[in-house]
Order: sequence, then structure tokens, then C-alpha cells
Amino acid sequence: ASEGEKAYLFFGLRRGGSEYYALDITDPVNPSLAWKITNQGAFSQLGETWSKPTMAKLRYLKSGTLRFEHVLVFGGGYDNRLDDATLASSGTPPADIKGNGVYIVNARTGDLIWSYSGRDLKHSVPSNIQVLDIDRDGSIDRLYFGDTGGNIWRADLNIDDVDDDASKHDVTNDARVSKFASLGGSGVNARKFFYEPDVAIFKHQGKGTSVMSIGSGYRAHPLDASINDRFYVLHDENVFAIPTTPPTPLTEADLANSSALAGNSFLPTYKGWYKELTNGDGEKVLASPLIFQNKVVFTTFTNTSGAAPAGDGCAATSTKETRAYVLDLMAARATVDLDGSGSVDGSDQSTLISRGDILAAPQVVFNKPKDCTHKGCKQDADIRVGKKLIPLHKNSISDYLPKVFWINK
Repeated sequence: ASEGEKAYLFFGLRRGGSEYYALDITDPVNPSLAWKITNQGAFSQLGETWSKPTMAKLRYLKSGTLRFEHVLVFGGGYDNRLDDATLASSGTPPADIKGNGVYIVNARTGDLIWSYSGRDLKHSVPSNIQVLDIDRDGSIDRLYFGDTGGNIWRADLNIDDVDDDASKHDVTNDARVSKFASLGGSGVNARKFFYEPDVAIFKHQGKGTSVMSIGSGYRAHPLDASINDRFYVLHDENVFAIPTTPPTPLTEADLANSSALAGNSFLPTYKGWYKELTNGDGEKVLASPLIFQNKVVFTTFTNTSGAAPAGDGCAATSTKETRAYVLDLMAARATVDLDGSGSVDGSDQSTLISRGDILAAPQVVFNKPKDCTHKGCKQDADIRVGKKLIPLHKNSISDYLPKVFWINK
């Protein structure tokens, strides 16, 4: 603080309201309100503020001046009228729906930099927003997010980013939002996305590939069993390019049922795969997934009853079940010996984690480096979920991470 640095705390209210706050906590003993956003004016479409603000940096033009600043990116939130299961299953949102937008604001001031709401985005966006810097110039340029209508959206913030003209970095006028996938509907197909997707960009068979993963689930009614929820892995073939005309949104007809892949990669025959969630009544995804080392890990919640996992005596009387899946990203097959049998087969697609709680997203835990020499150290990473003491997956990543050197003068 003595050198002019500041610390801020940003938060929304979820069920508590439709506002975002920024607190200046540079002096933690004397915090102060830095700014507040309410659902008025340019933010009139804000619903309940479920979307956690994502911190990033953005290069953009404002009044002809190029700026490079910390920004916050968040979804429009949740319209609590969707708590009505009949309305939520109709597939048709109210004409005056709230939360159908995405916003970027200046992190220091709360001033709006860019937003997209209404028009063809007709469902609430309660999830966090996945932000990417595709060209690695330090400034975010792509967003992915889902909505409560079972749609997935892609936003390209600078379609003129490769030009040298005056419109370069003109986010206000150049940003383009397009529907990437349409995976919802009505009745049993009234799938909803309440959590952000995870996105991986890598080389597959020598070609740049972008793969997105996301799961559906009615978060406002976790015990609901009326919807056929799915877990999806989708291929965005426009990895680095921005098409002149947005492509036709993907549907389930473009995807393979995971059971039909027979352990083979979905490319080039399909645009992705989906897994039907049938491990008990009303199995659904209520957290973001994790893509790590060619695997996708996600958690589910279901009404299934039964005996508690060994060692989980506190959950012995619970009738709700939480599971974790570890699948090959491209082939949807089991890849880890989850049941400890000594081999990997179909029974290793998922494992029971606990009962009576809703799991958060899987986490990567980097363990303490070991066996260090002048050549470097071995580095292991675990994937951990919930209260489970044994990691779902453990692997050495020392061959994948570059070594870091420094000199102290």
C-alpha cells in the first residue's frame, strides 16, 4: 500500500439480490465501498447475481485511446421465476426474462466496457464465464458460456484484432457473439447449464484442436428427476480463426453417444460426444468440469440411495449420492483404475465419493517437488474431489512443465 498498490474484493449476492460490489480492502481494518452495480440502466437485465466475476486483462479502445486494464467478466445472473419447474421445463422463457446477458466492466471503477444482452440470447446466464487469451498477447479475446435454455455461446471480442487499422481493439463495435451449440429443449430435454465449461486447446494428430466440456443440471432443484441430463464434450473447429459467418450451432445430432464410440476418438466422424447420466434417479452435473492431461473429470449428484462409502460414517443415513467421473477426453472411455481392481474397464468410468452433499468442481493439487537435482525436480499432481482422501488421478507432470531458473543479485 505504501507504494500505491491496492487490494479489492469483488462479489455478487446469489439469492440475496441483483447487485455486484467492489470493496477497497487495501487497509483491511478500514475497508470502503469502491463501487456498486445494480440492475438499472446499462445493467437493467441483471438477475440474481450468481455469476462469480472472473478477473482478466483486456486491451480495448475508449474514446480513441488504447487502454490495457484489469476487468471483470460475469454473466447476467439467474431469474428466480425459473424456480417454477413447470415454467423451466417449457423451454420458453418469459418475454421479460432477467439475466440474459454477459458483461465486462473496469475492475477499478465498475464502468461498463462491453455487454451483450437480449436479441437472440433469451435465457438466463447464471454461470461463471470461461475467458481465454487465444493469441497469447496478454489480453482476453474469447468467451464461452452456457445458459438455462441448454445453449452454449461463443464471444469473440476483437474480430479486427489482426488488422492495423483504427478499429483494432475496438471491443465495443467489433465483438461478435454467436450460438455455438443448442442442446436443450422442453420436457425431458429441458437441459440447463448453471456452471461454466472448461476448454482445452492442444494438438490432436498434428492439428490445433479446441475442445469444450460442460454438464447440464437443474441447480435450483437438485432433487428434480424429470430431465434427461447429459455431459458433453464439444469440438470447436474454429480454434484460432473467426468465421466470417457464424457456423450452424451444434446439436446432439452432430455428436456421438459415448457408448457408441467403443473407445475410439470422436474425430473426425463427429463434432463431439455426450454421456447420458443414468447412475440413479435424476443424475445431474452441478459443478464445472476439469480437463487435465487428456482426461475430463466431472462430478454428479443423484437421488440414488444405498450404503455409505467405507469410512464415511457421517453420511450413513443419507439417500443422496455424489459421484466423480474420469474419462478419456477424445474417446469417453475409462482411463483410471478407480475401483482398485488392478485393471481399467467399464466399471472404472466413475466412483462413489460421498452422500448427502453437492460436490464442487474437481481440483488439481500440485504436490511438493521431490528428487531435485541440477537437472530439475520431479513434480506430481493429483486430482482431488470432495472429502475423498485418495486422489482420483495421480501423475508425474515433470516432463510437461518447463523448468524455471533465476539468479539472485
